[in-house]
Amino acid sequence: MQIDSPVWTDCEQIKKIVFLLDNNVRFVGGCVRDSLIGKRPDDIDLATPLKPRKVTEFLEKSGFKVLPTGLSYGTVTVLTKSKIFPAVEITTLRRDIRCSGRQAQISYTEDWRSDALRRDFTFNALYADFNGTVYDFCGGIQDLQNGRVRFIGDPEQRIQEDYLRVLRYFRFLALFEKSPIESRLLKACRAAIPFLPQISAERTKRELFKLIKAKGAFRGIQAMDQAGVLPLYFPDADLPVFNRLLHLSPDTDLLIRLAALSVLTPESITMLIQRWQLSKAEQKRINRLLLFNRTKKPTEYTDNDLFRLAVYFKRDNLNEILSLFEAVCPEIGWAELKEKSKNILLPPFLFSGADFVPFIEKKQLKALTARVYEYWLSTNGRADHAELFDYAQKISGIKIGVDPIPETGKLPFKR
Repeated sequence: MQIDSPVWTDCEQIKKIVFLLDNNVRFVGGCVRDSLIGKRPDDIDLATPLKPRKVTEFLEKSGFKVLPTGLSYGTVTVLTKSKIFPAVEITTLRRDIRCSGRQAQISYTEDWRSDALRRDFTFNALYADFNGTVYDFCGGIQDLQNGRVRFIGDPEQRIQEDYLRVLRYFRFLALFEKSPIESRLLKACRAAIPFLPQISAERTKRELFKLIKAKGAFRGIQAMDQAGVLPLYFPDADLPVFNRLLHLSPDTDLLIRLAALSVLTPESITMLIQRWQLSKAEQKRINRLLLFNRTKKPTEYTDNDLFRLAVYFKRDNLNEILSLFEAVCPEIGWAELKEKSKNILLPPFLFSGADFVPFIEKKQLKALTARVYEYWLSTNGRADHAELFDYAQKISGIKIGVDPIPETGKLPFKR
């Protein structure tokens, strides 16, 4: 089989790496699999019979920076100047002599078939040369054509070699929705539950987030639940809510999908943030969901409710937020509410507090601005600069140019 116009042929940096290694490399794994199903690869992995020391020597001579990121497994990472593929992993062909969880004793080989047989799934053991000719040692092409997720060899053994393969199995079930869910495989995954906490948080997050973002995410999550694996990561998951959300908003983003898998209490949000190490921007966004009642019926929404939602979540994902609420509370009336939300005007907040700087301490100014902002929200953004300025003077007790900062250093109000 041939890959038509492989994506790597357009990357000069990868072309140079292949040339420097005397074409003694093949593309392998996800970049080959994705290319065959018409999906643009996210990253590039290469396999070679050359030892890591030789790979490093050849590439560093030509100015590449090579990092020994997985030297115990024969893997080095080459940093490129490509914006598309800034890093390329190159792994020496190997046999896994003894594996336990993630620890492996390996031996290098020059046999491509031996290297293929130690991999996880048949479609991940496909190799391709630079021009796109595919080499298949495990029936991966046929499994791809049939949309089947199949372990290489004995599934139980493959899982015991690396427990991350449990999560990868569920991720690929989400990607290949026609693949049968076999009871034997679910049993093997269930047997691995005591060992799953041993997987690093980073690797766990990477696999689960890929699963949750997939088009067929519900199928993968449902299979996790059937195997008893889901409560380990999402103990409060409501699968009907998650399923409804994906039907209502198929392109909804990762954070809203995570929210659908949580009951969204302050406690659950704190756990969600800590467990998955969400960024500050993600934390701010998901915490805002706590400001709204997810179980509120569409007929109970006021104009101010919609305005606040529009301000907090902007137009780019307001429809997705309303779809999340609809998934939780599937009542009649959401379509009208979504249509109404399209016509909401979002005027600017015209208060900076700069005029109060000489009269108020920084900490108090922040509290004052928050109170003024809340007032602006309550007016659906209609309050202009003059009205907001007057309101700030009223609640602070400060008349600009008249009253100095209070001796106590405190505002005469509590936030």
